[in-house]
Amino acid sequence: MKKILDKLSIEWVLRVSLGLMYVFSGMDMFRNPKSWYWAVKPLGSIVYKIGIDQYLKIQGVGELVLAAILLFSFVPRVLVTIVAGLTVIEMAVILGLIGIDAITFRDIGLLGAALALYLIMIRGEKVVKVEKKAPVLSGTPEQPLIQTYDEFINPHTQ
Repeated sequence: MKKILDKLSIEWVLRVSLGLMYVFSGMDMFRNPKSWYWAVKPLGSIVYKIGIDQYLKIQGVGELVLAAILLFSFVPRVLVTIVAGLTVIEMAVILGLIGIDAITFRDIGLLGAALALYLIMIRGEKVVKVEKKAPVLSGTPEQPLIQTYDEFINPHTQ
């Protein structure tokens, strides 16, 4: 299990988690817009001009695009950074407009995950696996001097 965990990148765990969230919500918005009416109520007249169903289908396709950007490794990092930033804004707006309800805990977690991914992306952090090096027989302060028993007992015989 440790080998598997050592190979996981924090960036990719966040990208896959957020990407799968967008796959689910995007597909569901596109297929079942009526079940998302509650989510667009606070947007009011903006949505009603387009039509609620039409707006939610467009939003669903948009979320599928965001999912693809997060899930495909060949996508430029700048796009992933933009998606992470948009997700932070989206989750903050949802928390602000919808308020506290039965699923607020989920939105707080998503906001935290998106913010963590955004910070990783803007800092250009990559988890680099550090390979362990064999000890050097040098006697420097960083590396102890390795001696045989005879060399230790009789240091002046060399």
